[in-house]
Amino acid sequence: MTRCLLSCLLFLFFSSLPAQQTTSAKDPQNIEQFLRVWRSDKSQDPRQSPMYLKPGAMELRETTDGIYQWVASEGVHIWQGKEDNPLLELMCQEAVVWIKPAATPGISKAHKPIADNKSRLAAIQEKLEVARLYAEGSVMLRWGNNILYGERLFFDLLRNRGVILHSSLRGSTDYEKRKLPLHVRAQEIWIHSEYDFLAIEAAVSTCQFGSPHYQFGAREIHVVRDDKAATIQGYDNVLYGAGIPLFYFPYLGWSTDQEWPIQSFHAGRSSRFGYFVETTWRGTLYQRGKGEDFPLDKLRWLLDVDVRQERGIGLGPQLVYKGSWPEKSSFNGHIRGYFVRDQPLNELGTGLQSGPSEDDEARWQNRHRFYLLHRHEFPGRLTLDTEISQISDRHLLTDFFEEDARETKEQETYLYGKKLWENHAASLLLRYSINDFQTQTAYLPQFTYYIMHEPLAAEWGGPWYFSSRLETSYVRRQDDTENPTAFFGEKNFRVDWQNTLSRKWSVGPFFVTPFATSRLSYFANGREEDHLLRRSGEFGIDVATNFYRLYSVDSELFAIHNLLHVMTPGVRYAWLYANTESPGHLIPFDTMETVDKVQKIDFRLTNRFKTVRNGNIVQFLFLEAELSCFPERDIEGIVGVAAKLDPLKLDWQWQISHSLSWYARAEYDFAVRDWSKAVARLTWNLMPDWQFVLDSRYQRKIELITTATVSYYPSHKWGLHLSTQYEFTENFSDHRLREIRFTLQRRLHDFVLDIQVRRDIVDSNTSLVANFYPLDLMKTGFSRQNELEQEPPSNSDTFLAR
Repeated sequence: MTRCLLSCLLFLFFSSLPAQQTTSAKDPQNIEQFLRVWRSDKSQDPRQSPMYLKPGAMELRETTDGIYQWVASEGVHIWQGKEDNPLLELMCQEAVVWIKPAATPGISKAHKPIADNKSRLAAIQEKLEVARLYAEGSVMLRWGNNILYGERLFFDLLRNRGVILHSSLRGSTDYEKRKLPLHVRAQEIWIHSEYDFLAIEAAVSTCQFGSPHYQFGAREIHVVRDDKAATIQGYDNVLYGAGIPLFYFPYLGWSTDQEWPIQSFHAGRSSRFGYFVETTWRGTLYQRGKGEDFPLDKLRWLLDVDVRQERGIGLGPQLVYKGSWPEKSSFNGHIRGYFVRDQPLNELGTGLQSGPSEDDEARWQNRHRFYLLHRHEFPGRLTLDTEISQISDRHLLTDFFEEDARETKEQETYLYGKKLWENHAASLLLRYSINDFQTQTAYLPQFTYYIMHEPLAAEWGGPWYFSSRLETSYVRRQDDTENPTAFFGEKNFRVDWQNTLSRKWSVGPFFVTPFATSRLSYFANGREEDHLLRRSGEFGIDVATNFYRLYSVDSELFAIHNLLHVMTPGVRYAWLYANTESPGHLIPFDTMETVDKVQKIDFRLTNRFKTVRNGNIVQFLFLEAELSCFPERDIEGIVGVAAKLDPLKLDWQWQISHSLSWYARAEYDFAVRDWSKAVARLTWNLMPDWQFVLDSRYQRKIELITTATVSYYPSHKWGLHLSTQYEFTENFSDHRLREIRFTLQRRLHDFVLDIQVRRDIVDSNTSLVANFYPLDLMKTGFSRQNELEQEPPSNSDTFLAR
C-alpha cells in the first residue's frame, strides 16, 4: 500500500509542476523526432536506444526546472528500438512522460525557457538527467521475453526500474530442453531489471489459465532470470491445487535448471494412519558444467516429509547421483534413509480390525531404514555393484513401503564384481544379512569363473563347444532369529567345478545338440562327516525345429490381414546318472547341495501368430507350454504318470483386436488334477473414453481374487476410475467384497491431481487421499504384448507383406 501511494504521489508531484509553455501535437513524426533522446539504434540496452511515442492526443508542457512533460491519451504506444521488433514496448490508455536534459553549453539554464523546437531537440539529445513515465489503463509492458500486465505503471527509463500495480508477469525459460512458461500474479511487481522481479502478495505457476490449476501463493516471490534458467524464492508459501490449499512451506527456493521442487504430495485420512500428509521434495545439488573437471555429472537430493496422526512424523533424506571416474568409467547410485517416531500396531496388542483396549498403553519407538545402491562400470567390461539394506524391524516395509515389500526383490547387503572378456567371465560376491529377521545364505566370499561355448577341435568333425563353471565359496546359513532351523549358524567351505561338452548338428529340419557334463564338488563339512568329495555325471540331448505356414485370412472383427503361424517345438533330455553324495548327507545352503541322480525331460512348444495391422507386423497370438517329466520319480500317495510330472506351465497372450487384449499365465498340477495358480487380465478399450480391465489371481486352496476396474476419460484432462475387488471360493458358491476404490484424476499441464477414496474391508481401513505429483511420475502399465509388437521382423515376416 505504501509503495502504491508513493507511485501516485510521484505522478501528482510531476503533474503539478508549473508550466511556462504548453503545446498540442498531433503529428506522430514530429513527436518521434522530438522524443528521440538517444543517438544509437544498434544497442540491446533500452537506455542506449531511441524512444518513440504514438498517442491519440498529447499535450506538451515545459516546467521551470527544465523538465519537459508530455501527457498522452486516447490510446498510447511507446517503444524503444525498431517498431517491428522493439527492445521495450508499452501500451496503455493514458501516459505521462518526463524528460530533463543535463545542462548543455550554449543552452540556457534549465529554469529558463527554450525558444524553439530545434534548440529544444538539441538540448534533449545530450545526456539526460530524468527520463520517466507513468501509465494507466490496460497497461501492457513487453520487455525481452517478459510481458507485464497491470492497472498502473511507474517506470524510470534511465535506471530500467519501476513498479506495476495489480499486475501479472508472463514469461518463459528453458527447462529440461523445452520452454517452460512462467506466470506470476501479484498486487505489486517491482521491476529491478529485465531479469529481476520482486512480487508482493503473489502467486507463481507454470499454468497460464486465468484461474490456474495449481500455484504457489506467497507473501513475497523473487524471480531472477538469465539466459539459461530462472531462480524463484518464495516466503510463506502455500501450495494450491484446483484452488484448494494443500501444503504450507515457510521458504521455498527453486531454479528451473533443477527439477520441480515437489515430486509428490499425498494427503488424506485412513484408519491405520489417521489424518496424514506425505510429501517428497527434490532438487539438484550439483550439475557439472562445460569444461569442469569433476567426477560427478549430477547430484540430486530428495526428501520425504511425512506426518501421520496415529503413526508419528517420518523424514527420509535421499541422494541420487551419477558421474564418471576414472577416465572412460561411469557410475550411478542411490542413497536413501528413513526415520520415523512410530507407534507400531503390533505394540498395541491389536490387529487392523479393531482399536486398542482400554488397558493398552501406547509405546512409541524409533524405526528406521538405510538403503544404498551403487553401480560402477570400468573399462574392459568390469562392473562393480554394491547394495546395503538395513531395516530396523520386520514390519517397517509393509507399514510404510508397501510397494518395496510386495513388488521389488528381496532386500540384500552385498558387494558384487564381474569381469567379462571374449567368452570368459569371472565374478566375486560378498553377501551378508544385516537384518536378523531374514533367512539368507551369506557368501564370505563366493568366487566364480566361467568359460562359455569355447570352440574346440574343428578337425574332429567340429565345432565342438566347451563350457565350464568353477565356484569357490565360504558360506554361512543365516536364519530368522525368531524361526531358526536346525542348521542356523552352520558354515562351510565349498568348491564346485562343472564342465560341459556339446556339439550342434542340423539333421533335416531339426537342430540336434548332444551334450555331456561332469561335475566335481568338495564340501569341508557335512551333516555327519567332514571333507566330502562328490562326483557326478550327466549327459543329454537338445532337439528343436521351426515350422512356418501362411494363411490368407482377412477379418475386420479381429483386425487381421494374412496370418503367419510360426511353431517351435523343442525337447531336452538330461540324465544325471552318477552322484556319489546324496543331498541328505549335506548341509543345505543353496542349489549346490540339491544335486541327485535323476532323469529329466523338458518339453516346450511355442506358437506365434503374426499379422499386418495398419501397415505394421504385429503379434496377434502367442501361446507357449512347458512341461517337465521325471521318469524315475515316485511320490508317496500319488500313482501313475501324475507323480512323474511337474506342473504344466502355460503362457497365453492375445491381441484380439485394436481395443481388446488378453493375457494369462497358469500352472496345472497333475498330482491333484487341478490348477495350482493362475493370473489373467482382460483389457477392453471401448471407444476413446472408456476402458474396462478385469484382473484375476488364483492360488489353489488359498485365494481366488478378481479386480474389476472401469475408467472413464471425458477429456484428456479428466479421468474417473472405479475399482472393486472380490474374493471367491474355489467353486464360486460364496464371495465377499475385499476392497472398493474410487479415484478422480485431473491432469494439470505438467502435474496430476488424484482424489482417491478407498475402503479396505479386510484390514478395516478407510482412507481419503489427495495425490499431487508431476505428470512424468505417473505409473503406466506394462504389457509384454506391447513389447512383442515392437520386435524387429524376422525373415519369415516377409511372407506377410505379399
